[in-house]
Amino acid sequence: MVSSRHLGLSVQPSSRISRSAPLSLERQIVEVAGEQLGLITVDQAKRVGVDADALRRRELSGLLIRMFVGVYRIVGVAPSVQQECLASCLAIRDSAVCGLSAALVHGFPLGELQPSRPSIVVPANREIAARGIATHRTRHLPPTQPWFTGRITTIPATIVDLAGLVSANTLSRCIDHTLADRTATVDRVLKVVNQRPPARFAGRAVLIAALDARSGGKLLHRSRYEQKVLPWLLAAGVPRPGSNLMVDGVEVDFGWPEFRIALEISPFFTHGSEHTQRRDAQRRRILQKAGWWVIEATDEQLLCASSFAPIIVDLLALMRRVG
Repeated sequence: MVSSRHLGLSVQPSSRISRSAPLSLERQIVEVAGEQLGLITVDQAKRVGVDADALRRRELSGLLIRMFVGVYRIVGVAPSVQQECLASCLAIRDSAVCGLSAALVHGFPLGELQPSRPSIVVPANREIAARGIATHRTRHLPPTQPWFTGRITTIPATIVDLAGLVSANTLSRCIDHTLADRTATVDRVLKVVNQRPPARFAGRAVLIAALDARSGGKLLHRSRYEQKVLPWLLAAGVPRPGSNLMVDGVEVDFGWPEFRIALEISPFFTHGSEHTQRRDAQRRRILQKAGWWVIEATDEQLLCASSFAPIIVDLLALMRRVG
C-alpha cells in the first residue's frame, strides 16, 4: 500500500487553495489518493467533504488533473501506465483491468508492445461508453483479484486474454515467464481455458498447444536458448562445460569447475521481474563468495552466433587469466 509519504505529497497549505478550505480536507484527499497511486474519485472526495464544485475549483487551480470522468490525479504524482490502468478501473463500476493492460501491470515480457488505451472488462449488462478506455463486455467474466482499490484479471486469466492479442512467440515468452516466476501453472491456466466458451476464444488452439508443450513445468524458451548456446561454445573452441552444475547450493547453466567460471543464460522472460533480479543478485553473491567468476548472457547476446561472440571472447580471456 502506498502512503502519502511514499508518494512524496505535501499537505502544507498552498496559495492556490482557498483560505476557507480546511487543511484537514486537503490531508484527507492526499491520504485517499496515497492508497491508489495518487488518484481520487468524485465519490471518494464527497465522502471526505469535498463536493463536485470544490473538485472543479482544484482542477482549475492546477491541483488536480482529470484522468477520466469522475477520476482525478493529484498534480504532485507523476503519471504512469499503472496509474492510468487503475484510473480506468475506478472510473467504471464493476470493472477489472484486463488484456494488454493487465499484462503490463503483471510485468509480462511484452517488449515494445503497448496498449493504445487502458483495457477493462465489465459484465455484459453494463451499458458503457467511456472515452479513452477500451471496454469489453462479457457474460463470462474472467477470474479477477484485488489490485489497490480496483480489480485486475488474475495472471492465468491474463495469459488466456493474450492468446487472441499477441503473436505465438510473445505468448510463449509470457507463459514461460509466469512458469519461471511460479506465478502460474499449466493446470491453472487450463482451468481458465476450460471456463471460457470456445466460440468466443481467439487463439484457443495456439494457447492449448503451448500449454501442452509445457506440461511438467518445462520452460521451452529457456531450454532452446541453452541448446543453442552449447554449439556456439564448442564451435569457438571453448572447452566443453558442465550443464546445470550445483555450486554451494546454486545451480548454474554452464560451468567450468577447473576455471571456477559460470555462464548464466538470462533471457528477460525468466529474469526480468523484480523478484528474479533480487534472486539473481543473491545467486551471484553466493558464487562470488565461493570464488567463482560469473558471466551473464542476456537477450541481445542470444540472438545468433555473431551476437554471442563477445561472450565467447570474454570467456576465453577469463580462462587464460585464471588458468
